[in-house]
Amino acid sequence: MTVILVLVAYTLITGLRTSSLRATIMATLLLSATLFDRRALSVNSLAAAALLILVCDTNQLFAPGFQFSFTLVFIIIVLAAPLQRWFDQFAQPDPFLPRLLWSLPVKCRAWCWHKFSVALGVILASWIGSLLFVAGYFHLFSPGSIVANFLAVPVAFAVLSLGLCSVLTALVSLKITALFNNANWFVAQMMLSVLHHSANLPNGYIYVENPHTLHPPKCELTILDLGEGGAAHVRAGRIDWLLDCGDDSHYNHTVLPYLRSRGINCLDGLLFTHGSARHIGAAVTTIGDFHPALLAESTLSDRSSTRRKLHQWLVQQRRGKGLYLRGDIIRLGDDVRMRVLYPPAGLKRTAAGDMALVLQLETGHTRALLMSASGFSTEQWLLENEPDLRSDILIKGQHSKDLSGTPNFLARVAPKMIVCGALGYGQPVSTLDAWEADATAQGITVFRQDKAGAVHIDIREEGYEARAFLGGQTFRSRAR
Repeated sequence: MTVILVLVAYTLITGLRTSSLRATIMATLLLSATLFDRRALSVNSLAAAALLILVCDTNQLFAPGFQFSFTLVFIIIVLAAPLQRWFDQFAQPDPFLPRLLWSLPVKCRAWCWHKFSVALGVILASWIGSLLFVAGYFHLFSPGSIVANFLAVPVAFAVLSLGLCSVLTALVSLKITALFNNANWFVAQMMLSVLHHSANLPNGYIYVENPHTLHPPKCELTILDLGEGGAAHVRAGRIDWLLDCGDDSHYNHTVLPYLRSRGINCLDGLLFTHGSARHIGAAVTTIGDFHPALLAESTLSDRSSTRRKLHQWLVQQRRGKGLYLRGDIIRLGDDVRMRVLYPPAGLKRTAAGDMALVLQLETGHTRALLMSASGFSTEQWLLENEPDLRSDILIKGQHSKDLSGTPNFLARVAPKMIVCGALGYGQPVSTLDAWEADATAQGITVFRQDKAGAVHIDIREEGYEARAFLGGQTFRSRAR
């Protein structure tokens, strides 16, 4: 009864978390069975704990913590004992040798291996039970967690024991309590060190993508919603390129979680369209996180301090980059390529956005024109110098000080759909509303990212399909 009261007190102190509440209810039922001389069944106790929690709050069924906690314990109950027995057999002495004839070294070896088998069985069962949720919710596959759990579980038990001792001695002696607290701090630091080194093991963890039932498209294009900034992910088979990366805030909150959710551990290419901090402010962090095989940008220089600092950092790291101008082609696959339309060599412009790389993605019979944050001057140059601008998809950001998406330019490109970036701070929304109305009147489907959020486009041999992350807007078309 004393143990039950202590567990209840601990659960209240920790804030009635699902995991501690589940453990307390299970322990209470198991201990109560002993008090009333009844057989204690772990699975029944687990089911009773789940039922009691759901009676109090049915929404817990959809909470990741509830799902993770109960599934994990169920897997441990079911798998731990069979795994332990399977491992235990490898160090057993000769089965025909009676136990009474075992020598002391044989007994010690068998006892140590049995304890090791019990621990390994629980650790493997917990790893298997957590695998689905860790991969599904966090997109992580972590073989290194087996080593981490094997080393950290005993240390975590010591942390819990020292914490309980500190609580129990608080009313007796503050000096003893301080001693337990200091010991607990030391053991906690030891556990953090174990976890840190386990996480840094080679291939200790990798990011994975949730499986898809449909046949993968020939090319995927995802335009992320970064407000005034920009970033787009291009996937062709197993080739992954990132076009711009946004500033630090948008990178950490949008770009990084998205790339992890797609199971990307390394980028094949990272391309910087121009030097705006809102487009490449997080370049150094992105390079450190994803180690792109190729860095690419324009040969033209601008006055961007962000770009200048990036170049200085690349020189310090002895990291090279590819330089692209009009006419160059970046091949992403057998039938997927990006053609550089702009800028030409020797171009003189003042604003960084007026020197941004303009790319035409071609795959099969489908074209996508990526304008970055180009404005009126870039569009006029393309109208005068590019004979074939026809593209099924137009992806345009917003120039900070200039017009874009002019009627003449849209007439030459003749897109079926446009993905339009959000306006900058202080720019009138009425202007974008009028522009959208004019484009819609021409039969063009417009995805406004201030309403649709990120837009994902699947390009297949027979056509392409676009889906907005917000609002449910979709567009399906057949290639020309």
